[in-house]
Amino acid sequence: MFKSDCDRIEFLDYARWIDYRAGKELLDLLHGLLRKPERPRMPNLFVVGESNCGKTTVIEQFISKADTHTLLTTLSTSVRSSMLRSISLMKESSTLPS
Repeated sequence: MFKSDCDRIEFLDYARWIDYRAGKELLDLLHGLLRKPERPRMPNLFVVGESNCGKTTVIEQFISKADTHTLLTTLSTSVRSSMLRSISLMKESSTLPS
């Protein structure tokens, strides 16, 4: 309320997470998959949706809230290295808290 119009408009341009039912359900599903015991054919999830509907934002929210150690030890070696690069890039761009 006490900020200038310019500051308030600038605030609107920042990405933020807004809880919504479908996003919470997807996050719950992703966290459930992460807790599955290891087996030869692990369950997976393919996220499909219209352009600009929040798929990447949900995945970024999942990564930011997931325990990085658990996440990385659960993933295969090739996916793990790719995930490490993505997490590193997101931390550099301030998408994730340090």
